[in-house]
Amino acid sequence: MKNLRILLENIKVGKKLMLGFGLLLLLTIAVAGCGIKNLQIIEKRAEKLSELKNINDRFAQAKDARLQYVKTHDEKFLAENEAHLQVIESSINRLKTWRWESQQADLISSLPVTMNIYRKYRAETVREVAKRQNILQNLRLTDEIATAYSISKNYSSMPDETQIALKEVNKSLNGIRVRVNLMALENSEANRMALSGFLTETIRLIGVARPYLRAEDSTSLEKIAQLLETKHRSIEDYNASALAEAEATRQLALAGAHLISTSNQLFNQQLISTHADITRAILWMTLIIAAAIIASIVIAVFITRQITTPLSATLNVARQIASGDLSIDLRTTRKDELGELMQAVGGMSNNLRGIIADIRSGIIQVSNASTEIAAGNNDLSARTEEQAAALEQTAASMNQLTATVKQNVEHIHHSSQLARTTSETANKGGVLVRSVVETMDQISNSSGKIAEITTVINSIAFQTNILALNAAVEAARAGEHGRGFAVVASEVRNLAQRSALAAKEIEALIGESVERIDSGFTLVRQAGKTMDDVVESVDSVTSILNEIAEASDEQNRGISQIGVAIVQMDKVTQQNAALVQESSAAASALRDQASALEGSVSRFTVQ
Repeated sequence: MKNLRILLENIKVGKKLMLGFGLLLLLTIAVAGCGIKNLQIIEKRAEKLSELKNINDRFAQAKDARLQYVKTHDEKFLAENEAHLQVIESSINRLKTWRWESQQADLISSLPVTMNIYRKYRAETVREVAKRQNILQNLRLTDEIATAYSISKNYSSMPDETQIALKEVNKSLNGIRVRVNLMALENSEANRMALSGFLTETIRLIGVARPYLRAEDSTSLEKIAQLLETKHRSIEDYNASALAEAEATRQLALAGAHLISTSNQLFNQQLISTHADITRAILWMTLIIAAAIIASIVIAVFITRQITTPLSATLNVARQIASGDLSIDLRTTRKDELGELMQAVGGMSNNLRGIIADIRSGIIQVSNASTEIAAGNNDLSARTEEQAAALEQTAASMNQLTATVKQNVEHIHHSSQLARTTSETANKGGVLVRSVVETMDQISNSSGKIAEITTVINSIAFQTNILALNAAVEAARAGEHGRGFAVVASEVRNLAQRSALAAKEIEALIGESVERIDSGFTLVRQAGKTMDDVVESVDSVTSILNEIAEASDEQNRGISQIGVAIVQMDKVTQQNAALVQESSAAASALRDQASALEGSVSRFTVQ
């Protein structure tokens, strides 16, 4: 039991609740299952009772329909009887499908046999009833009576003897019909003998009446007499059929009585079993419900104690902690949530105890440290004031350095501006030199063209000289007539020679000019290259000056930032001095608060 208690204490609260409710649920399911099972048993019993009652009711209705058929011979009642019997057989088949006790199973097995016997004698009864009806129909002599009556009408004007004989025949025939109806109502020996006597008397009366009749009428009455002779046998057949019907009806009644007896026996047994099942169901339901209630109470009390006991212990510890008593030591071996809570509260108490001890030790240390901090703050305040004075001197020096660097930056910017101006001028000179080079190149090209033109002129003068020479030769040949032409040719030749000479001189001058232009072109190219070198040098100087200017600007900004930083450091130093004074005051206040905290902590008991 102790091991079980320890085991349950180590189970989580949720699992305990789930276990408790699970057991209650199982008990509820057991109650419901028991109820459902018993209800199913009772339902089966009720179905069996219903089928057995249906057999009794249907058999009573089938019996009524059979008696109505025997009484009225109406086929409708026979069909009703058959319908009821089919329903009874269906009920018997359903009863056979269910499970029964051994004795009841034997009774159920006898029902189909009884039904077969019942149907056998029912068929015999129906057959004998039909047979008796046919015999009665033949014995009633309906056609013969009509024939005799018709013959009597034909002799209404005949002598009285004839009419009297025919009336006696008709009266006897009607008597036969009456005796047949009486025998149908009661198959007694007296009724059968009376009917047989009427048959014999009627035959005798026909024999008396025949001599008074015409031949054809006499023959008709003779046939009736012969027919009446055969009716004696029908009376015996009717009696045999009636006896067979009575026997079949008796056997039918016995089979029906056995069927009803068996059905009633089964019904009573099922009714007794049903009452027993109901009593047993009530007993089981009562026992299970009582067990469920008791188990519920036990589970509720057990789970409640499992929860409230550790909670009460934990609550007491919490109250002692709240009152300042930290000396209590809460321990448990439980592994559930409540055990964890108790361990947590115990751990909290231990931790608080350690914290209070640490706080007391810390208070002493804080008090000592605050005293040391106050002394250190005083020393730090003096050193901070000295540092502030040094920073003021450094700030003044940085201001002078900043002014010097700023002046250098201005000079460098001015030099950079002059270098840029020089570079622009050199660029313009380079552009002009390149223009001169292009112009010299164009002059050289024009001189070449002039030399070509001069060559053409020289060629023309040479050809003109040849033509003038030819003209002079021709003029000489012409003699006196060609003298004037010869003079002209001579002048033309002179002009051609002078033109050729002038062309040679021009060509020589142009050649000399071209050589000088080429020389000047070469010098100009060298000058242009030199100007390009100058421009590149000036650009390099300008770039260097720009870099120096940028570096100077950066240096100026850095020095300015250093100055700002020094000013800021001076402010911070001043603030530090103020903070040191405040820290000294705070250290004094901390020492006072430590004393007050020591008084507050002293209310906790740790031993």
